[in-house]
Formats: sequence, structure tokens, C-alpha cells
Amino acid sequence: MDEHISKGCAPVGGISNVPSFNRCNFQRCTGKEVVPILCNLCKKNFCFAHRHPPDHQCEMLGGSSTPEATAKKPRLSTRDVLQRIEALQQLEKSKKPTAIKVQMIKMRSKAKGDEKIPSERRFYAEVVFPLDSGVETKMMFFDSKWTVGKTLDVVATAGSITNNNHKPGAEKLYLISLKTGEVIPNAKTLSEIGEPLRSGDSLLLEKLASLEGASSSSSSRPTTTVPTE
Repeated sequence: MDEHISKGCAPVGGISNVPSFNRCNFQRCTGKEVVPILCNLCKKNFCFAHRHPPDHQCEMLGGSSTPEATAKKPRLSTRDVLQRIEALQQLEKSKKPTAIKVQMIKMRSKAKGDEKIPSERRFYAEVVFPLDSGVETKMMFFDSKWTVGKTLDVVATAGSITNNNHKPGAEKLYLISLKTGEVIPNAKTLSEIGEPLRSGDSLLLEKLASLEGASSSSSSRPTTTVPTE
């Protein structure tokens, strides 16, 4: 399997005909996976697309993610965002080797991006969007020569997230590695980042105000240190 992943082979018959016992529990979803993917909060099984609590409208988060309910939601607190980051980091750390390999195969076949990017330069990532955006997690690929700043712009556009990073004094967006909890510096290229974010990893798009609030939280918070521009 490792050789297939390294060569970028697309999944064949066996992956699509997954046994029914790993069905996704999200309403109206018929997705199935070769390995169980349990939510850390509600402990139910979901597919890769709905594995994160906000994406399956997790009952443990409270409320609903329907358009009507979203419109009535109050602004999320820093605590809500930090709890989500903690849950996502725990989920990332709990990944089994087989699940990681299957996810990489899925990324290479389903990820969306600029088709003009040469295959040898494609940098794959599972992208999680801000909790209050209502946008489902996406599998995307980018050019490994792009800066993190340009990658962030592409991610924000893909999720229709307002991006005012170019405006002085406006609320800023950052990309966070869900493997380490680190905020990725915008000036670095994807190929320069190294351990915090490698091709195939998961990353989170989040607002600066939420991350700055982390500085006054308890010691159990994620290590979301905002770099100085």
C-alpha cells in the first residue's frame, strides 16, 4: 500500500466497495469507509467528509447547523473555538496508520485544486474551516512552491470565507497545523514548513481574534502561538 500511495495511484475497486458496517451516521449520508472513524465527542462512526464534530452537526456541540439555525446563532466565544481545536488535535493524534494511508489515497483521487499544478509539486491537505462558517471540511491540493499566505488566500476563497488579511487593522485569518497546534507563518513556502505540516496532513483556517484569546486560557489550551508579522 505504501508504494501505491507514494506513486499517487488512484483507488480501485476494493476501496469503493466498502463493507456496510462502517457506514457514516450523518443524516442522509451514504458514505462508508474501510476503517471505523469515531467522533471523539459523540463516539459515533462517520465517513472522512463528516468526521469532524461540526461537519456532522455533533449532538455534543449542541444546536443545529441548518441555515436557519446558523442565522440565529450568537457569535462563538473563544472557549468554543479552543475546545474545537483541542478536539480536532485529539482526533488527529488518534489516527491509525491504516486510516492515514486510506486518507492519502482519497486525497490524491478526490482533492480539488488548480489542475495546472504539476503532480510532483502538489501538496495535499485536509482543510477544516472556521466553526461559525458552516463550511464542510475539504480535501485540497496546492503548489508546494506557494507561500502559506497564498495558500491561505486560496483556502479562504474555496470556503467563501471573508479574507481581510490585506487590510490594516482588520481581523486576520491564519492556518493552523492540527498535528502540532502551531500557527503556520505566512511567509514560508509549503515545502519549507517541515514537521508542523507535511503533504497529507490536516490544517485549520481560523480567525486571529480567536487565537489571541487563547493567551488568557488555561494551560490545557492548544499551542496556538500567533507569529509576529
